[in-house]
Amino acid sequence: MSVRRPDTDLTIPDRIGSPELPAHLRSGLTYGVELPGSECGFLEEQPGFEVFPEDYCRELLADPTRVRGSKRVDWQIDQNGHGSCASASALNEILDVRRRENQRPVWFNWLYNYAQKDVGGGQDRGSSLAANLISIREDGCCPMSVRPFSRGIRAPTEEEREAARAYKGQEFFRLQTLGAFRTLLLSDIPVCAGYRGHAITFYELENYEQGIYDNTWGLDWGYKPHPDCKKEGGFGLLSLAKIYLPYGMYAILTTTDTRHLDESRFLQAV
Repeated sequence: MSVRRPDTDLTIPDRIGSPELPAHLRSGLTYGVELPGSECGFLEEQPGFEVFPEDYCRELLADPTRVRGSKRVDWQIDQNGHGSCASASALNEILDVRRRENQRPVWFNWLYNYAQKDVGGGQDRGSSLAANLISIREDGCCPMSVRPFSRGIRAPTEEEREAARAYKGQEFFRLQTLGAFRTLLLSDIPVCAGYRGHAITFYELENYEQGIYDNTWGLDWGYKPHPDCKKEGGFGLLSLAKIYLPYGMYAILTTTDTRHLDESRFLQAV
């Protein structure tokens, strides 16, 4: 049985991504909260964006001269046993926005956001994409050299908070429809989305029904089971039919400009 939700353009199977799924399939993603805003945005002053109609999407996909975005990125986030998929997926977007803005490749610790009081609260029991996006906007992102991964999900220190204030997401949208999702991927803007209890970052539209994703399970956590994602982590192809809207779809458009700062000790080791 499926239900048609009036504010979306897709049919959602009843049990996909629901709390009734076994815990190992929920992967740490929890329900978000509805936030005020425009059709596609968090903030009332954000005007949203024009959504491409289906025929235009298909025309772009069929165009052999279309410049495609990268199917791969230069980093691999590894949750490494934590239920922090929402934090890691949101941070994937920050890293990609900074690349689009020609900013330096600062390497951040996603557990800084996961540990925030209003996100995971120091308990490894999952978080919502919405809470992480709010944290990235309000708390910023902490460089890994200031907060090493060994800090786990302990409460942030004042030194970490000070460093993170320079790195904040600014504009970001909660997408309402798959039409908006396809529009952004065709515009070379990644989207993080709930997917069967997991949070996935999508980078490119492969065809009208499938997208290229980046999973946040590296080789160190390769045993983590999921019915759709590659067990070894990394990149792959997923059907858009299983995106679960109650968990949300989000896109970060801009971040604070830090090109004037000395970031030499924060840079990602590639």
